[in-house]
Amino acid sequence: MDSFAEFATANTGVKIKFNFSDHPRDLIRDEFDIAIRAGRFPDSELMSRNIGRSSRILVASPEYVNNREPPALPENLEEWDWLHFSMRPEKVEMISESGESTSVSCKYRIEVDAAYALNEFALRGLGITPLPENLANRGIRQGTLVRIMPEWSLAPLELHAVWPDRSRRESLTLMFVRFLVDKSANM
Repeated sequence: MDSFAEFATANTGVKIKFNFSDHPRDLIRDEFDIAIRAGRFPDSELMSRNIGRSSRILVASPEYVNNREPPALPENLEEWDWLHFSMRPEKVEMISESGESTSVSCKYRIEVDAAYALNEFALRGLGITPLPENLANRGIRQGTLVRIMPEWSLAPLELHAVWPDRSRRESLTLMFVRFLVDKSANM
């Protein structure tokens, strides 16, 4: 959000319409100039550029965690209730501080299509879930979420700017992509 706000502030003569949705959209049919997508980007007719990574944190409410046996290994989390993001695999890759990697199967009964909904259900004690770092840290600071197995991290998601090859406003689109790339390089 900070980068979007900074771009809007620096380019007051540009009219910007943001559409925040976790659903992939058809950029050409829906007449979007650009999209930001997280995760693997399938081959397509669209132009794309890697603009950084999104770190994620595994979290749950303190109440949910307090009612469970503390996990000794990531595999112990397979018996916990997971909140699943429908556009992600049903396995989560976890990486130890020493670089060891393991894959954990997520048994879930609640599946959603928006990160915001994952956060809301986690706050209500319905299970554990990976959340984008900024969203997870907000809950952690407020004491409404706790980090699960902090000695293990989650594989980050690659972020891509994606746009039609013949964008209606190619120069503005490319200017925005370059801005995002520069911002990610300076982080």
